[in-house]
Amino acid sequence: DASWAIQVPPNPGHTFEWWQWLDLDPKDSAVAVSDVFSVEIMDLSAGGAMTTIFTNKPSYGFYKTWAKKSISLDPYVGKSIIVFFSFASGDATNNMGEGIYIDDLRVFKGCD
Repeated sequence: DASWAIQVPPNPGHTFEWWQWLDLDPKDSAVAVSDVFSVEIMDLSAGGAMTTIFTNKPSYGFYKTWAKKSISLDPYVGKSIIVFFSFASGDATNNMGEGIYIDDLRVFKGCD
């Protein structure tokens, strides 16, 4: 849905920032798959091309603290994008983690 699109300003120097809290099941030898959290950008100006900008490393597991993440929007200057946050538990067992929380999403330009 293009109503969620972000129009990146035509000048460089903008950043997309969010806070995340993760409580994910870690990958271990007893579990074939692990929880996966990822953030992707869809470039509407490039026909909907998707780029993964963040993914948790399955071996990290239990974070349980707020962490600020950010990426430069310079590759998307003047373009329309949609940011996707996704979570997959990978299986129907051993789901002991709380999951993910996302907060304080923003696009901003730092000082020149």
